[in-house]
Amino acid sequence: MARLSCRTVFFLPGREIPVTNFRLIFIRLIFRRLLPTGVLLFYCLASFNAHGADLTRLAFGSCNHSHLPQPMWSIIESHRPDLFLWAGDVIYADTEDPEEMKRKYQEQLSKPAYQQFLNSVPVAGIWDDHDFGNNDSGKNNPIKKQSQQLFLDFLGEPADSVRRQREGIYTSRTYGSGERQVRLILLDTRYHRDLPGSGRADVLGKQQWQWLEQQFATGEPVINFIVSGFSVLSDQLPYAEEWQDFKWARKKLFRLIEKYKVPGVIFLTGDRHFSAHLAESERGRIYHEFMSSGLTHYMRRKWVSRVFRYYYGVEFSYFGRNFSMLDINWDNTPVQLTFSVYDDSNIKQVEKNLYLHGRYWTDQ
Repeated sequence: MARLSCRTVFFLPGREIPVTNFRLIFIRLIFRRLLPTGVLLFYCLASFNAHGADLTRLAFGSCNHSHLPQPMWSIIESHRPDLFLWAGDVIYADTEDPEEMKRKYQEQLSKPAYQQFLNSVPVAGIWDDHDFGNNDSGKNNPIKKQSQQLFLDFLGEPADSVRRQREGIYTSRTYGSGERQVRLILLDTRYHRDLPGSGRADVLGKQQWQWLEQQFATGEPVINFIVSGFSVLSDQLPYAEEWQDFKWARKKLFRLIEKYKVPGVIFLTGDRHFSAHLAESERGRIYHEFMSSGLTHYMRRKWVSRVFRYYYGVEFSYFGRNFSMLDINWDNTPVQLTFSVYDDSNIKQVEKNLYLHGRYWTDQ
Protein backbone atom coordinates (compact mmCIF):
# COMPACT_ATOMS: atom_id res chain seq x y z
CA MET A 1 0.00 0.00 0.00
CA ALA A 2 1.06 3.59 -0.58
CA ARG A 3 2.07 5.70 2.39
CA LEU A 4 -0.91 7.73 3.61
CA SER A 5 -1.32 11.16 5.09
CA CYS A 6 -4.72 11.78 6.65
CA ARG A 7 -6.57 15.05 6.97
CA THR A 8 -9.42 15.09 9.45
CA VAL A 9 -12.35 17.44 9.04
CA PHE A 10 -15.36 17.93 11.29
CA PHE A 11 -18.43 19.01 9.34
CA LEU A 12 -21.20 20.99 10.97
CA PRO A 13 -24.11 22.40 9.01
CA GLY A 14 -22.56 25.16 6.90
CA ARG A 15 -19.10 24.83 8.48
CA GLU A 16 -15.92 22.85 7.89
CA ILE A 17 -13.35 22.68 10.69
CA PRO A 18 -9.89 21.15 10.04
CA VAL A 19 -8.70 19.05 12.95
CA THR A 20 -5.13 18.33 13.97
CA ASN A 21 -4.14 14.77 14.82
CA PHE A 22 -3.55 15.36 18.55
CA ARG A 23 -7.20 16.38 18.93
CA LEU A 24 -8.51 13.33 17.11
CA ILE A 25 -9.22 11.15 20.16
CA PHE A 26 -10.97 14.01 21.92
CA ILE A 27 -13.24 14.60 18.94
CA ARG A 28 -14.00 10.91 18.54
CA LEU A 29 -15.06 10.59 22.18
CA ILE A 30 -16.78 13.92 22.74
CA PHE A 31 -18.17 15.37 19.54
CA ARG A 32 -19.69 12.20 18.21
CA ARG A 33 -21.75 12.00 21.38
CA LEU A 34 -22.59 15.66 21.90
CA LEU A 35 -23.07 16.74 18.29
CA PRO A 36 -24.61 13.85 16.37
CA THR A 37 -25.48 16.18 13.50
CA GLY A 38 -21.81 16.67 12.78
CA VAL A 39 -19.85 14.34 10.55
CA LEU A 40 -16.28 13.33 11.24
CA LEU A 41 -14.33 12.57 8.10
CA PHE A 42 -10.84 11.39 7.33
CA TYR A 43 -9.32 12.21 3.96
CA CYS A 44 -6.60 9.67 3.27
CA LEU A 45 -4.37 10.99 0.54
CA ALA A 46 -1.82 8.82 -1.19
CA SER A 47 1.71 10.19 -1.16
CA PHE A 48 2.61 9.80 -4.82
CA ASN A 49 6.26 10.10 -5.67
CA ALA A 50 8.77 8.49 -7.95
CA HIS A 51 10.22 6.47 -5.09
CA GLY A 52 6.94 5.35 -3.51
CA ALA A 53 5.41 1.92 -3.31
CA ASP A 54 4.54 0.04 -6.47
CA LEU A 55 1.01 0.43 -7.77
CA THR A 56 -0.41 -3.05 -8.20
CA ARG A 57 -4.17 -2.63 -7.75
CA LEU A 58 -6.26 0.35 -8.81
CA ALA A 59 -10.04 0.52 -8.34
CA PHE A 60 -12.09 3.08 -10.23
CA GLY A 61 -15.66 4.03 -10.96
CA SER A 62 -18.05 6.87 -11.78
CA CYS A 63 -21.68 7.94 -11.88
CA ASN A 64 -22.69 8.15 -8.24
CA HIS A 65 -25.92 9.73 -6.99
CA SER A 66 -25.40 11.00 -3.44
CA HIS A 67 -29.00 10.21 -2.45
CA LEU A 68 -29.11 6.63 -3.77
CA PRO A 69 -28.09 3.44 -1.92
CA GLN A 70 -24.34 2.84 -2.13
CA PRO A 71 -23.51 -0.82 -1.52
CA MET A 72 -20.23 -0.76 -3.44
CA TRP A 73 -17.86 0.84 -0.92
CA SER A 74 -17.46 -2.15 1.39
CA ILE A 75 -17.06 -4.42 -1.64
CA ILE A 76 -14.34 -2.24 -3.14
CA GLU A 77 -12.62 -2.00 0.24
CA SER A 78 -12.61 -5.80 0.56
CA HIS A 79 -10.35 -5.99 -2.52
CA ARG A 80 -7.76 -3.79 -0.76
CA PRO A 81 -6.87 -1.51 -3.67
CA ASP A 82 -3.81 0.74 -3.47
CA LEU A 83 -5.97 3.59 -4.73
CA PHE A 84 -9.55 4.40 -5.69
CA LEU A 85 -9.97 6.72 -8.63
CA TRP A 86 -13.10 8.74 -9.30
CA ALA A 87 -13.62 8.91 -13.07
CA GLY A 88 -16.21 11.69 -12.83
CA ASP A 89 -19.81 12.31 -11.78
CA VAL A 90 -19.05 11.76 -8.11
CA ILE A 91 -22.32 13.54 -7.37
CA TYR A 92 -25.20 14.71 -9.54
CA ALA A 93 -25.28 18.40 -8.67
CA ASP A 94 -26.71 19.54 -12.04
CA THR A 95 -26.82 23.10 -10.79
CA GLU A 96 -25.28 26.54 -11.03
CA ASP A 97 -25.92 27.14 -7.33
CA PRO A 98 -22.69 26.64 -5.31
CA GLU A 99 -24.61 26.12 -2.07
CA GLU A 100 -26.68 23.31 -3.56
CA MET A 101 -23.52 21.76 -4.97
CA LYS A 102 -21.83 21.95 -1.57
CA ARG A 103 -24.87 20.36 0.08
CA LYS A 104 -24.67 17.36 -2.26
CA TYR A 105 -20.94 16.91 -1.66
CA GLN A 106 -21.58 16.92 2.08
CA GLU A 107 -24.42 14.45 1.56
CA GLN A 108 -21.94 12.10 -0.13
CA LEU A 109 -19.29 12.65 2.53
CA SER A 110 -21.80 11.91 5.28
CA LYS A 111 -22.49 8.38 3.99
CA PRO A 112 -21.21 6.01 6.73
CA ALA A 113 -19.96 3.45 4.20
CA TYR A 114 -18.04 6.12 2.29
CA GLN A 115 -16.58 7.51 5.52
CA GLN A 116 -15.31 4.04 6.40
CA PHE A 117 -13.92 3.68 2.90
CA LEU A 118 -11.98 6.95 3.21
CA ASN A 119 -10.40 5.67 6.40
CA SER A 120 -8.65 2.82 4.61
CA VAL A 121 -8.35 3.58 0.88
CA PRO A 122 -6.57 6.57 -0.70
CA VAL A 123 -8.82 8.47 -3.12
CA ALA A 124 -8.01 10.62 -6.14
CA GLY A 125 -10.01 11.63 -9.16
CA ILE A 126 -11.49 13.97 -11.71
CA TRP A 127 -14.90 15.49 -12.30
CA ASP A 128 -17.29 15.34 -15.22
CA ASP A 129 -20.32 17.42 -16.15
CA HIS A 130 -22.69 16.53 -13.29
CA ASP A 131 -20.22 17.49 -10.56
CA PHE A 132 -18.87 20.45 -12.59
CA GLY A 133 -22.22 22.11 -13.23
CA ASN A 134 -25.13 21.23 -15.46
CA ASN A 135 -25.39 18.31 -17.87
CA ASP A 136 -22.87 18.57 -20.74
CA SER A 137 -21.55 21.89 -19.39
CA GLY A 138 -18.19 23.35 -20.35
CA LYS A 139 -16.15 26.54 -20.29
CA ASN A 140 -19.20 28.81 -20.12
CA ASN A 141 -20.25 27.44 -16.71
CA PRO A 142 -20.62 30.64 -14.63
CA ILE A 143 -19.61 28.96 -11.34
CA LYS A 144 -16.65 26.94 -12.59
CA LYS A 145 -14.22 28.65 -10.18
CA GLN A 146 -16.42 27.92 -7.17
CA SER A 147 -17.11 24.44 -8.52
CA GLN A 148 -13.39 23.74 -8.74
CA GLN A 149 -12.79 24.59 -5.08
CA LEU A 150 -15.80 22.58 -3.92
CA PHE A 151 -14.66 19.51 -5.85
CA LEU A 152 -11.13 19.78 -4.44
CA ASP A 153 -12.58 20.27 -0.95
CA PHE A 154 -14.47 17.02 -1.47
CA LEU A 155 -11.25 15.22 -2.38
CA GLY A 156 -9.44 16.72 0.62
CA GLU A 157 -6.93 18.45 -1.63
CA PRO A 158 -4.46 20.52 0.45
CA ALA A 159 -4.94 24.28 0.57
CA ASP A 160 -1.60 24.87 -1.19
CA SER A 161 -2.24 22.30 -3.94
CA VAL A 162 -1.39 23.43 -7.44
CA ARG A 163 -4.80 22.13 -8.47
CA ARG A 164 -6.31 25.04 -6.54
CA GLN A 165 -4.12 27.63 -8.27
CA ARG A 166 -4.56 26.75 -11.94
CA GLU A 167 -7.63 27.03 -14.15
CA GLY A 168 -8.84 23.46 -14.06
CA ILE A 169 -8.31 20.39 -11.88
CA TYR A 170 -5.82 18.56 -14.13
CA THR A 171 -2.79 16.98 -12.47
CA SER A 172 -0.53 13.94 -12.58
CA ARG A 173 0.60 11.42 -9.97
CA THR A 174 3.47 8.96 -10.12
CA TYR A 175 3.76 5.59 -8.38
CA GLY A 176 6.80 3.38 -8.07
CA SER A 177 10.17 3.73 -9.73
CA GLY A 178 12.38 2.25 -12.41
CA GLU A 179 10.78 -0.53 -14.40
CA ARG A 180 7.66 -0.38 -12.19
CA GLN A 181 6.83 3.28 -12.54
CA VAL A 182 3.20 4.24 -13.25
CA ARG A 183 1.87 7.69 -14.03
CA LEU A 184 -1.74 8.78 -13.65
CA ILE A 185 -2.54 11.71 -15.92
CA LEU A 186 -5.79 13.22 -14.67
CA LEU A 187 -7.30 15.42 -17.36
CA ASP A 188 -9.88 18.16 -16.91
CA THR A 189 -12.32 17.73 -19.79
CA ARG A 190 -14.78 20.39 -18.53
CA TYR A 191 -13.18 23.67 -17.48
CA HIS A 192 -12.02 24.64 -21.00
CA ARG A 193 -14.38 22.51 -23.07
CA ASP A 194 -15.89 24.18 -26.13
CA LEU A 195 -19.28 23.42 -27.57
CA PRO A 196 -18.80 20.51 -29.98
CA GLY A 197 -19.25 20.86 -33.70
CA SER A 198 -16.84 23.54 -34.88
CA GLY A 199 -13.70 22.62 -36.80
CA ARG A 200 -11.34 23.38 -33.89
CA ALA A 201 -13.64 22.65 -30.96
CA ASP A 202 -11.35 21.96 -28.01
CA VAL A 203 -11.53 19.91 -24.83
CA LEU A 204 -8.45 20.86 -22.82
CA GLY A 205 -7.57 24.51 -23.52
CA LYS A 206 -4.15 26.03 -24.33
CA GLN A 207 -2.57 25.83 -20.88
CA GLN A 208 -3.64 22.24 -20.28
CA TRP A 209 -2.31 21.19 -23.69
CA GLN A 210 1.06 22.76 -22.84
CA TRP A 211 1.06 20.99 -19.47
CA LEU A 212 0.13 17.66 -21.06
CA GLU A 213 2.93 17.95 -23.62
CA GLN A 214 5.36 18.56 -20.75
CA GLN A 215 4.07 15.42 -19.05
CA PHE A 216 4.61 13.37 -22.17
CA ALA A 217 8.10 14.83 -22.68
CA THR A 218 9.37 14.13 -19.14
CA GLY A 219 9.77 11.15 -16.86
CA GLU A 220 10.20 7.49 -17.60
CA PRO A 221 6.96 5.77 -16.56
CA VAL A 222 6.43 2.29 -17.95
CA ILE A 223 2.64 2.64 -17.81
CA ASN A 224 0.62 5.81 -18.44
CA PHE A 225 -3.03 5.83 -17.37
CA ILE A 226 -4.74 8.82 -19.01
CA VAL A 227 -8.00 9.60 -17.21
CA SER A 228 -10.83 11.41 -19.01
CA GLY A 229 -14.37 12.16 -17.90
CA PHE A 230 -15.81 10.85 -21.16
CA SER A 231 -14.78 8.27 -23.73
CA VAL A 232 -11.68 8.76 -25.86
CA LEU A 233 -12.05 5.79 -28.21
CA SER A 234 -15.82 5.49 -28.65
CA ASP A 235 -17.44 6.37 -31.94
CA GLN A 236 -20.01 9.15 -31.98
CA LEU A 237 -23.20 7.90 -30.42
CA PRO A 238 -26.56 9.67 -30.04
CA TYR A 239 -27.24 11.40 -26.71
CA ALA A 240 -23.67 10.85 -25.57
CA GLU A 241 -20.37 12.71 -25.26
CA GLU A 242 -17.05 11.45 -26.57
CA TRP A 243 -13.77 12.83 -27.88
CA GLN A 244 -15.02 12.05 -31.38
CA ASP A 245 -17.23 15.14 -30.99
CA PHE A 246 -13.99 17.14 -30.88
CA LYS A 247 -12.07 15.69 -33.79
CA TRP A 248 -9.33 18.35 -33.84
CA ALA A 249 -8.59 17.82 -30.14
CA ARG A 250 -8.70 14.05 -30.48
CA LYS A 251 -6.21 14.07 -33.35
CA LYS A 252 -3.92 16.35 -31.37
CA LEU A 253 -4.01 14.00 -28.38
CA PHE A 254 -2.91 11.00 -30.42
CA ARG A 255 -0.35 13.06 -32.34
CA LEU A 256 1.31 14.10 -29.06
CA ILE A 257 1.32 10.53 -27.74
CA GLU A 258 3.12 9.37 -30.86
CA LYS A 259 5.46 12.37 -30.99
CA TYR A 260 6.82 11.58 -27.54
CA LYS A 261 6.51 7.81 -27.90
CA VAL A 262 4.53 7.59 -24.67
CA PRO A 263 4.67 3.98 -23.44
CA GLY A 264 1.96 1.79 -21.98
CA VAL A 265 -0.96 4.14 -22.64
CA ILE A 266 -4.34 3.10 -21.25
CA PHE A 267 -7.35 5.42 -21.23
CA LEU A 268 -9.58 5.29 -18.14
CA THR A 269 -13.06 6.81 -18.46
CA GLY A 270 -16.57 6.82 -17.02
CA ASP A 271 -19.80 8.62 -17.96
CA ARG A 272 -21.79 5.98 -19.87
CA HIS A 273 -23.67 4.12 -17.06
CA PHE A 274 -22.04 0.83 -18.00
CA SER A 275 -18.52 -0.60 -18.03
CA ALA A 276 -16.57 -1.93 -20.99
CA HIS A 277 -13.26 -2.52 -22.70
CA LEU A 278 -12.73 -0.64 -25.97
CA ALA A 279 -9.91 -1.01 -28.51
CA GLU A 280 -9.27 1.22 -31.50
CA SER A 281 -6.52 1.63 -34.08
CA GLU A 282 -5.10 5.16 -34.32
CA ARG A 283 -2.09 6.20 -36.41
CA GLY A 284 -1.10 2.55 -36.82
CA ARG A 285 -1.24 1.72 -33.11
CA ILE A 286 -3.88 -0.17 -31.12
CA TYR A 287 -5.11 1.81 -28.13
CA HIS A 288 -7.16 0.46 -25.24
CA GLU A 289 -9.74 2.12 -23.01
CA PHE A 290 -11.32 0.81 -19.84
CA MET A 291 -14.64 2.46 -19.04
CA SER A 292 -16.14 2.15 -15.55
CA SER A 293 -19.54 3.64 -14.84
CA GLY A 294 -22.51 2.80 -12.69
CA LEU A 295 -21.65 2.94 -8.98
CA THR A 296 -25.25 3.71 -8.00
CA HIS A 297 -27.26 3.53 -11.23
CA TYR A 298 -26.91 2.08 -14.70
CA MET A 299 -28.48 1.86 -18.13
CA ARG A 300 -31.90 0.30 -17.54
CA ARG A 301 -33.48 0.52 -20.99
CA LYS A 302 -33.09 -3.02 -22.23
CA TRP A 303 -33.20 -2.23 -25.92
CA VAL A 304 -30.45 0.39 -25.51
CA SER A 305 -28.27 -1.93 -23.46
CA ARG A 306 -28.74 -4.71 -26.03
CA VAL A 307 -27.55 -2.41 -28.81
CA PHE A 308 -24.56 -1.29 -26.75
CA ARG A 309 -23.70 -4.85 -25.71
CA TYR A 310 -23.64 -5.80 -29.37
CA TYR A 311 -21.48 -2.78 -30.18
CA TYR A 312 -19.00 -3.20 -27.31
CA GLY A 313 -19.13 -7.01 -27.16
CA VAL A 314 -21.02 -9.21 -24.73
CA GLU A 315 -17.85 -10.61 -23.20
CA PHE A 316 -16.28 -7.25 -22.34
CA SER A 317 -19.18 -5.05 -21.22
CA TYR A 318 -21.54 -5.00 -18.25
CA PHE A 319 -24.81 -3.11 -17.76
CA GLY A 320 -25.53 -3.32 -14.04
CA ARG A 321 -24.38 -1.49 -10.91
CA ASN A 322 -20.60 -1.99 -10.80
CA PHE A 323 -17.06 -0.82 -10.22
CA SER A 324 -13.82 -1.78 -11.97
CA MET A 325 -10.39 -2.98 -10.91
CA LEU A 326 -7.01 -2.91 -12.60
CA ASP A 327 -4.38 -5.40 -11.41
CA ILE A 328 -0.78 -5.04 -12.57
CA ASN A 329 1.31 -8.20 -12.41
CA TRP A 330 4.85 -6.82 -12.45
CA ASP A 331 6.39 -10.26 -11.97
CA ASN A 332 4.86 -11.64 -15.15
CA THR A 333 6.93 -11.53 -18.34
CA PRO A 334 5.68 -9.51 -20.11
CA VAL A 335 3.91 -7.26 -17.57
CA GLN A 336 0.23 -8.26 -17.37
CA LEU A 337 -2.67 -5.87 -16.82
CA THR A 338 -6.06 -7.33 -15.82
CA PHE A 339 -9.26 -5.31 -16.10
CA SER A 340 -12.12 -6.68 -13.99
CA VAL A 341 -15.68 -5.47 -13.51
CA TYR A 342 -17.52 -6.49 -10.32
CA ASP A 343 -21.24 -6.18 -9.68
CA ASP A 344 -22.98 -5.21 -6.44
CA SER A 345 -22.81 -8.83 -5.25
CA ASN A 346 -19.04 -8.84 -5.67
CA ILE A 347 -19.30 -11.20 -8.66
CA LYS A 348 -16.82 -10.66 -11.46
CA GLN A 349 -18.74 -9.94 -14.65
CA VAL A 350 -15.90 -8.97 -17.00
CA GLU A 351 -12.23 -9.85 -17.24
CA LYS A 352 -9.80 -8.64 -19.90
CA ASN A 353 -6.05 -9.25 -19.91
CA LEU A 354 -3.46 -7.15 -21.74
CA TYR A 355 0.31 -7.63 -21.98
CA LEU A 356 2.95 -4.94 -22.32
CA HIS A 357 5.44 -5.48 -25.15
CA GLY A 358 7.78 -2.52 -25.31
CA ARG A 359 5.56 0.56 -25.55
CA TYR A 360 2.43 -1.28 -26.65
CA TRP A 361 -0.32 -3.37 -25.05
CA THR A 362 -1.36 -6.55 -26.82
CA ASP A 363 -3.90 -9.31 -26.21
CA GLN A 364 -1.23 -11.93 -25.61
